[in-house]
Amino acid sequence: MRRLVLVGATGPCMRRRPDNPLGLPEEAVRAAMARLRDDLPGWIDDNAGPFAPGAARRTLDWLAAMLLGASRRAILDFQAEILDADLRAEAADLRLPVTLIHGDRDASAPMDLTARRYAELIPGCELLVYPGVAHGVMVTHARRLADDIARTVARDAREPGGRPGR
Repeated sequence: MRRLVLVGATGPCMRRRPDNPLGLPEEAVRAAMARLRDDLPGWIDDNAGPFAPGAARRTLDWLAAMLLGASRRAILDFQAEILDADLRAEAADLRLPVTLIHGDRDASAPMDLTARRYAELIPGCELLVYPGVAHGVMVTHARRLADDIARTVARDAREPGGRPGR
């Protein structure tokens, strides 16, 4: 693999721990998991707008239908894995060019908890911040996202080996 592009990435360590004081507190994690387990439709109603601000109602309904059609167990297991994973050591060990693309209005993966922390850990990481953009960047800013990824790939094609790590 020559390059890794992460869009709206969660992690590297979401839960608050003694060595991760900026993580999410346990009570917030428990409340979020309970809401997903007990009231997925309500959670979707509360989060669809912040996920993709300005998206058409039809698009939000399509996103909701995908979630409602998924296994609740899979949703809960996936969310638990995201919350429990500690990818800090793996991120620091990456030795390929990494580009992070992240909106600064991302409530699902707040930049200070996710993208900025990855950028500090990953040698030579490039962070592209989309001002005013939320987690659903692939819905609300699909063309810009595709163009930035294509530009990154084209740049790597011109520069054999990509950008070296720090």
